[in-house]
Amino acid sequence: MKKLFCLTVVLLSAFISAVPAFALRESTPADKAFVKGDYQTAAGLYESILASNPNNVRALRFLGLSYLYTGNFDGAITTLNRAKQIDPSSAAIRYYLAQAYYAQGQADMARQELTYIIAELPEGAYHKKARSLEEQMALRPKAHGRYKPISVYQKVGFQYDSNVMLEPQKLGIKGLDKDSSRFTNYTWVELVGLQDDGWRAGANFSYYQSLHTENDSKPFNLSSFDFGPFFSFDTPVSDKILKNRIEYRYIYDILSGESFVRTHSIRARTGADLVSWLNATIFYEVNFDDFFYRQRPANKDYLNRDAVRTKGGMRLQFNLPHRRFIYCGYDYTHNDSEGLLWNYERNRLFAELATPFFVPDLTLFVLGEYSNRYFDPYLGSFYVSKAERDEDYWSFRIKMRYDVTSFASVETSYRYIKQEATIEEFFEYERQIFDFSLVFRY
Repeated sequence: MKKLFCLTVVLLSAFISAVPAFALRESTPADKAFVKGDYQTAAGLYESILASNPNNVRALRFLGLSYLYTGNFDGAITTLNRAKQIDPSSAAIRYYLAQAYYAQGQADMARQELTYIIAELPEGAYHKKARSLEEQMALRPKAHGRYKPISVYQKVGFQYDSNVMLEPQKLGIKGLDKDSSRFTNYTWVELVGLQDDGWRAGANFSYYQSLHTENDSKPFNLSSFDFGPFFSFDTPVSDKILKNRIEYRYIYDILSGESFVRTHSIRARTGADLVSWLNATIFYEVNFDDFFYRQRPANKDYLNRDAVRTKGGMRLQFNLPHRRFIYCGYDYTHNDSEGLLWNYERNRLFAELATPFFVPDLTLFVLGEYSNRYFDPYLGSFYVSKAERDEDYWSFRIKMRYDVTSFASVETSYRYIKQEATIEEFFEYERQIFDFSLVFRY
């Protein structure tokens, strides 16, 4: 906390000395809000200017500064990089971009911008400022870490599920009360034990719990524990910074009070901002699933779900004006199981749009998802069928989130799910889930 305070003092002193000289050149409502120190309002007004003129380098510069003043370092970096692409010889843009990188914890990127100003651009006021910031960084080599020692995410909710047991449409279960409401809880905690320029190490833990209200659904009450260490590090490649993370996870699921499955998982991912408006991540993981088998010994060759499950794919985030974004991805899963009924390959695609909705603190999320799961080898005769098992999964979700404060939100969502299957009598179903949740984060 003391380090962050020192950094804040350094940044604010530099900002105050440098901004007002050119902020008054135009007298737009955005400029007036900026000069008054109302940076949230200024950011919204500059965003409106850019909506009609996305290459307005001046609006980009002051939008980036508005983000910087309000602590939105990611937004500042993205916006100032857009401005730099349009006007690469602007010492002012590069200097404030260096400030944003430094505040975010990317010291190497900050030094690159400062070195460029000093070596490549005509001498002026920003040469002196660049040298001053270099000196401050040398005196405080560890004062700019952006990661908190502890981060917490807590979500508690109430859901209604129309088909908890995934009852098939064509072969219903007589007398089954298949719908139910449930209380849910998800807790996630991450501890950063060690960190320095470009790397950090620690551990995180998560816990999920669902409690159904209907007796028929209580066998599906689930508790899940997940914990393990991680190591994250940055790798400079050309003018990009690759964000890398390697972690081990131990996952233990309890279904209806009895052990269900334990998993050892090794995961790796790498991501980077390819351009100012596009972030890309690739990932790969290997999971060793160990199910607590309780069926008759004669069925073990068919029903044993113990498996080596590998998964890989990519994620893309397109950052759009006015705090909108599109998040999408593809992943492939291969499940190599001991039993003949659980070998499959799955291909999955999804896309989600997020946009402010009527008021700034209300966000609308629209998600679409499709996956195909093909089982091979598969013993269809177990279900008295000669068909191959091939399943198409479709899902649509609409969610609203209202940010009450910077650390608390209210969410509500509706999700529709439909699975089509070649063995229709056992695996084809529809499902709807309504959710209301409170979210807290630190």
